[in-house]
Amino acid sequence: MKKILLTLVVTLFSVNSIFAQDIAKKADGIYNGKLWISLMEEIDDETEALEEQEIKVFPNEDNTVTFALYNFSFLGSVLGDIVLPNIPVTEKDGKILFGENEMQSFHFMLGTEPIEATAKLNSKSSYIEGGRLYADIDVLWTNMPGSDEAAPIFVRFDGNKTAATGIANIAAGQTGGSESIYNLSGVRIGVAKGLCIKNGKKVFVK
Repeated sequence: MKKILLTLVVTLFSVNSIFAQDIAKKADGIYNGKLWISLMEEIDDETEALEEQEIKVFPNEDNTVTFALYNFSFLGSVLGDIVLPNIPVTEKDGKILFGENEMQSFHFMLGTEPIEATAKLNSKSSYIEGGRLYADIDVLWTNMPGSDEAAPIFVRFDGNKTAATGIANIAAGQTGGSESIYNLSGVRIGVAKGLCIKNGKKVFVK
């Protein structure tokens, strides 16, 4: 009897894992749209949007996605990439929902000044529905000059899927032998840095 119950549990777990992976694959995509950024004040109708912005969502094998905003710009300067890995996904009523995810630490440069920040995807307000990605990224500027407290930077994206990321195609094209490293556009590179494809697997290298 115990063996039968154990078999049922393993089977149910396997089915749930496959279903969750399917959800991650549904979330996969390159999304283009508008980006709003506001320092310390929440985004409202008067906040000016940046047009033609891009976010990529990559499916992982462990039922999660990696959320990437490249070339994040603030105060007129490009600071760097915001990459949020291992975000769980679920689906309800045709809407893909993001689960709780850990704060990630980032080190940027604003001119000659270093910026220390943390960021996470807001799981309460972010979702994908009908090919549309709506996402709030909670950023904290932790070493803002003249302030002893972290300053919130509100970041919001609203856009539509224009293509798949193509990660599966890149991975499938890998062969054994020497180490192969590609960027997310499928171009082979010599040094792994940031989010890349290494020997057919998606990895994040600091």
